[in-house]
Amino acid sequence: MKVLMGWAMLFAAAGTIGKKILLGREVQRAMAWARADGEITKSKIVMKDSQAGMNSPNKTFKAEIIYKYTAGKRSYRNSRICLGGQLQLSLRGKAEDYCGRYPVGQTVSVYYDPDNPSDSCLERREETSIMYLVIGVVFAIVGIFFITG
Repeated sequence: MKVLMGWAMLFAAAGTIGKKILLGREVQRAMAWARADGEITKSKIVMKDSQAGMNSPNKTFKAEIIYKYTAGKRSYRNSRICLGGQLQLSLRGKAEDYCGRYPVGQTVSVYYDPDNPSDSCLERREETSIMYLVIGVVFAIVGIFFITG
């Protein structure tokens, strides 16, 4: 049973490390995206209750930033700040930083895929890939431990 669990952990490690690699490639592609002027239409902190372990409630925070922009002759709206998504953290500070950087009414640079203009972001970087790398390495170590006994 331990060996089976070990292989499952190695499979999970490969998946999470693969996700990190894909995010890195997405960032590289985004460097060639077109740029448009946009405007922030919503900027607020969203709090969510989640479970952290043994039925202990935990609050996570995320900045909800919505912006509009025009690409070609069409108008678009999006909420993606970084490629790969935004971390939801138990610390409110990161969400406050985003809301401070992107207040309602501010003109911003929006980067969008010219082949799919609805695919856009405000920052051509990703925030979550280090998390995938750490989780992947932990899964790999635990998997190897289970397999080798």
